[in-house]
Amino acid sequence: MKNFFLFIILVLAFLSIDHPTVKEPRLALFNTISGMLSGSTQIEKNSTAKQTKKMIENKLELTSSQINYLTIQTKTNAKLKAFHKRFCEQNDLNLYFQGNDLRQVCQITAKQVKKITI
Repeated sequence: MKNFFLFIILVLAFLSIDHPTVKEPRLALFNTISGMLSGSTQIEKNSTAKQTKKMIENKLELTSSQINYLTIQTKTNAKLKAFHKRFCEQNDLNLYFQGNDLRQVCQITAKQVKKITI
């Protein structure tokens, strides 16, 4: 029991003392932990965009240039939202998808963008 309390006191001292010998390892530890956590959340954040790409590829028969373009546009959720706003909501001219293909892409992206914003 005494060892446990001693361990708790050492951990609290490590977290609260602002001496340079303690501060540098503490900051390194915090940076490592926050880097791991932000990396895992980044993967979760962009999973909707990657799922959208797979759905579009399954629904349509795409050429290699369309697949390359789609890969770029669905790299992140922010790019997916921008694509949807520009080509589906504002009806801007898209050089890779036209007509029925664009309508189907817009239907899929509309569903996925709603998931992102919720």
